[in-house]
Amino acid sequence: MDLRVFRVSRRKLLVAVIVFAVYVLAAKAGSAFYAGGRAAPAIVFPAAGVSIAALFLEGYGLWVIITAASLFNSFLNATPVLTALGIASGSTLQALLGTYLLRRFKFDPRLWRFRDMALMVGVAVGATIISPTTAALMSWLTGLRGAVSPVQQWISWWLGGVLGVMLITPFLISWVTHPKLRLTRRSVLEGGIAFLALAGMSWLIYWTPTNSWGGVPLIYALLVPLFWISLRFGNRETITGLLAMSVISLTGTVFGWHGDPAATLGTRLFQVQLLNIILSCIFFIVSAISEERHMAEATSKSYVNQLEEAFEKLKSADQAKTEFIAILAHELRNPLAPALSSLEFLELQEFSTPEKEEAAMQAKRNIKNMSHLLDDLLDVSRISQGKIKLQKVPVKLSALAARVVQNVQLLVDSRRHKLAVDVPDDLPEVLADSLRLEQVLTNLLTNAARYTEPDGKIWLTAWEEKGKMVIKVRDTGIGITPETLPDIFEMFNQARRGASRTSEGLGIGLGLVKKLVELHGGTVVAYSEGVGKGSEFTVRLPLAAAPSAKNPGAPVSAAPEKKMAHRAVKASKKRILVVDDNEAAANALVKLFNRLGHEARAAYRAQAGIDDALDFRPHIILLDIGMPEMDGYEVARKLRGYPEFEKTIIVAVSGYGQEEDRQRSREAGFDQHLVKPVDLDTWRGLLEKA
Repeated sequence: MDLRVFRVSRRKLLVAVIVFAVYVLAAKAGSAFYAGGRAAPAIVFPAAGVSIAALFLEGYGLWVIITAASLFNSFLNATPVLTALGIASGSTLQALLGTYLLRRFKFDPRLWRFRDMALMVGVAVGATIISPTTAALMSWLTGLRGAVSPVQQWISWWLGGVLGVMLITPFLISWVTHPKLRLTRRSVLEGGIAFLALAGMSWLIYWTPTNSWGGVPLIYALLVPLFWISLRFGNRETITGLLAMSVISLTGTVFGWHGDPAATLGTRLFQVQLLNIILSCIFFIVSAISEERHMAEATSKSYVNQLEEAFEKLKSADQAKTEFIAILAHELRNPLAPALSSLEFLELQEFSTPEKEEAAMQAKRNIKNMSHLLDDLLDVSRISQGKIKLQKVPVKLSALAARVVQNVQLLVDSRRHKLAVDVPDDLPEVLADSLRLEQVLTNLLTNAARYTEPDGKIWLTAWEEKGKMVIKVRDTGIGITPETLPDIFEMFNQARRGASRTSEGLGIGLGLVKKLVELHGGTVVAYSEGVGKGSEFTVRLPLAAAPSAKNPGAPVSAAPEKKMAHRAVKASKKRILVVDDNEAAANALVKLFNRLGHEARAAYRAQAGIDDALDFRPHIILLDIGMPEMDGYEVARKLRGYPEFEKTIIVAVSGYGQEEDRQRSREAGFDQHLVKPVDLDTWRGLLEKA
């Protein structure tokens, strides 16, 4: 024998017995309030609520038990067989219809929504028409008559069913499905006081002659604890309070103080029953609205907490991404530094063949391109975090354009392009961050050179128009497809710009251009007639308030307009100490500085650098930041502690170049922070100012 089947059958049998017993007891309790003729059912019929709750919880299969329990109750009341069959049929159909409506419209036993409370009221009012109608019809057929008119009798029976379903059904469903209470010490105390107040006030009104105070009916006082319970507690607790009030009021009307002696007991019960139904409807609505408000607040709080958690995760992920990019840039820049220094050193020599010179120039160009790419990648991260702060000053555009041309000259020459520049000297100054504007124009010209086939033409022009500075970069390149043009400034956009060629790089150059221009309060737009017809990018920037005598926005490391790789060294001979745990990078710099006519030494450990500085007394100390045992910040602080180095130029040379890194350098006592790899022109500018 399958024990699982046995367990299920035993449970069903137990449920059937319980439902049968509860139904009969509820029917007998309702009979205690009987106030009509002998053949009339009770004016309060809680069994109607029991039957719908039973079918909703355990399924339609219990209809047989409901029918049997109704017949048994009629037998106990000595009801004629035909009438008993009619009452049982009506009660069963009523329970089936009520259960169907609750399930059809997805009634939630937790009673958290207004629609659930409204649905329960609708079922109580609508489904309970069946039982009194059937009972009235059977009474008429059997010739049984009550003490009141058939219409009044039908209304009394119907209201009895309405009150039973409205209070008993949700009470049983909610407590059976969710028996646990969310108890706290405060809620127990507050709930106890509220329910005692409701019970005490109901007892005072219905069980004693004291039904008014100061001429005001005490019935109004019931509203206070009812509002208290419905607003402070859930729908389930509100239903429990209404049920308790109904029991006290009905029993008090029958067994306690009888109220107005001129009114019959049936009339008084009818009035109390009608009042209880009205109060139930009102406070169903009040508690449902309050519960939905609490749910909305809890949901909102939950969403806020989830959003805060998601924001923190995104913030952590963004921070991790930023740190990863910074570390990646540092690790990539470290090997670039000695490579560039070695190439700069070779550039100062006489190459034996043009091929060797071309190879060195190509290697140098690729190193600078990679360094430029790393700068762009870090800037994207800074912009996304709002960490880029512009140092806006009046900038002379012609001088800045000369530096930009120098930045891209190697790339332009390697692709045999013709670059035409028309940026007059007499243009008004623009209000801009010189370094960032140089970055914008460098990116635009680099983009034009990359996407123009060899032997192409590129134009850089600028003019004043309507109080704005207009800068245009135009090329004869592969053009931009109409599908790509609207998204050309999107970050990491690597969409195809032409029919036969995909984009190069990471797709961040133009996105960075747009962000930087917007930070300047300007605009940038792209235009192309289509594939193979070139493209143009137009930048509009605000002008400076007034021209200045010189350009204070130019960087310290700004190179001259024409590159002079083999020019004579103008700076006086300097003693230079290079401290870097990367021996290749340190040695390459020492060779470069010695070739430039200076005296340079290298130290590969932090403490060795301090000792060598005390012995060598350099004019300039170049410190790597990420050294073992002691980082460059600590070395700088210790060096500044010696009187001998108060005026010595100490420069941080690091693969880390974010604003917080530069700020830490300033706080540690560095005079300047250079990011690897550093080119020859920057070193020359530093040496000339030392």
